[in-house]
Parts: sequence; structure tokens; C-alpha cells
Amino acid sequence: MGYRSQVHSLIYGPTPEVTKLIALEKLKPYSVFVAFEEHITVNKLDDGGYDETIITLIGDDWKWYESYDDIIAWNNLMADAEKNPKLCVEFCRVGEESGDIEQNYSGDDCQYYITVSSYVDSNAPYYEEVDEPAPDEAVKETLEKVEEDLLAQTNRFCINGNCED
Repeated sequence: MGYRSQVHSLIYGPTPEVTKLIALEKLKPYSVFVAFEEHITVNKLDDGGYDETIITLIGDDWKWYESYDDIIAWNNLMADAEKNPKLCVEFCRVGEESGDIEQNYSGDDCQYYITVSSYVDSNAPYYEEVDEPAPDEAVKETLEKVEEDLLAQTNRFCINGNCED
């Protein structure tokens, strides 16, 4: 089984810079584009003259161990991207254990597209609301006994702030 993580990572910037990064990566003997073939996408944004390309890696329930070859390859690609001041890198990994969150952002124009949110979810079945039951005789007797024991242990008796010895 092993320890599992949810991983989201982005590398983005001007299309010519990202294209150069992709070309150099594909020349490597162990490329992330082979290792993560089904989990990596490359998309281009052409918005009013701003030409940007984004590499996206998304994985759920992954064994993200720093010693694994595919993880080494992705970390190396992020390191290569971080050397280029025109590129931005975002990485987030959330592990199984509470508080196991790793977040890294770099680049002069980092947009912080990836964020981590915490919330509580409950899958408890729905129960119909009922009135609190009246105490039965055994509970009444126990409460009376406790009350008597408490009064017997005190030297004073108080009602509404009026105390007697």
C-alpha cells in the first residue's frame, strides 16, 4: 500500500520559454512526458496578445517518494524551470497525515493558481431530532442521593443566596 499523497504542480510562462523547456526535457533518457504520460497536460493560452503555455501535473493517491525515478524527473524539471526567471513553478503535495502539506512557489510573476483548503466533512447518517427523554426513577433517585450527600458534607445550606449554618 504505502503512504499516499495528492499532488498538483504547474510550470508556466511565455510560450517560447515553456516550449524550450519541453524540448530539452524530451531529449532526456527518462522524460516526465513519458513517466507521467497520463497525468501531464500542456495547454496554451492566447489571450489578447499574451501568449502563455502551462504544463500541469495532477495526481491523487500517489506514492510520492523523493527516491522514485519519476519523482526525481519531475523535481529536476521544476529545478530547470526555476533557473529561468521568465517561468513560474507551483507545487503542492498533501499527504495522508494531518498537517503533511508541502507548498512551493517560484517565479517573478507567480499567480498562485494552486491553493490548499482544509474542511471537515461528515458522512454520519441522518437522525431524526427527538425530545430529550425525561429521567427515569433510577436517575431521579441517584440525583437525590448525590444531593443529600453533598448537603451532608457542608456546614452551610444556601437557597437563592440566603445561607444558614
